[in-house]
Amino acid sequence: MLGIKVNKNVLLITALLLAALFLNLKLISSLGSLRSDLKRERQARLNIEGNLKVMEAQRSSLAKEKKDLQESVKSLEADLEQERFSLKSTQESLQNSENANKYLSARLEQAKSLADYLEKDLKAALLRCRPKAKK
Repeated sequence: MLGIKVNKNVLLITALLLAALFLNLKLISSLGSLRSDLKRERQARLNIEGNLKVMEAQRSSLAKEKKDLQESVKSLEADLEQERFSLKSTQESLQNSENANKYLSARLEQAKSLADYLEKDLKAALLRCRPKAKK
């Protein structure tokens, strides 16, 4: 009976050792899986950090481009305002030229009229001053 009890104890210890070995193998397998998961997570984190740096550089570049575009818009608006002022000045100058042209046209007509009148008056005076033919 002592032999059976020892065998039972040996079997029990062996069973416990096998169970511990099985659990140990299971734990090792789980740790390997966990290690792989941690490596993937670390790589994913590095990728995200890299992407964040790239996005930050792009954001900085876009902010600079936006600032440059805003300055260009301001410059173009200033140019447009200058062109508007120039156009208004040109329109006023054109209006003044048209008014001067009308005035000069009216004065020319008056001068022509006066010249016609003076020519008729001169002819009439010449006719009066001409000696009359004797009969």
